[in-house]
Amino acid sequence: MRERIRLCNDARRDVPTTIIACSYPADVLMSMAREGVPMMAEVARLRRLRLIDLPTGHWPMWSRPEDLAAAISTEAGLD
Repeated sequence: MRERIRLCNDARRDVPTTIIACSYPADVLMSMAREGVPMMAEVARLRRLRLIDLPTGHWPMWSRPEDLAAAISTEAGLD
């Protein structure tokens, strides 16, 4: 937990990935990713990325729990 983790297998970028954008809109997150903002830099390299906007704030499980559950359920193919 105190050492940096180094990910080196390029296949990780092909894993289907979903970001549910709550605090920042998806277009802002992708702009940050393209600009190399450290917390988003790796996102720009993902090849199977889907973004979902759920404008609410940092804690969507409290402010919009039904919408969050529906988005997760849809992405997981459970609905």
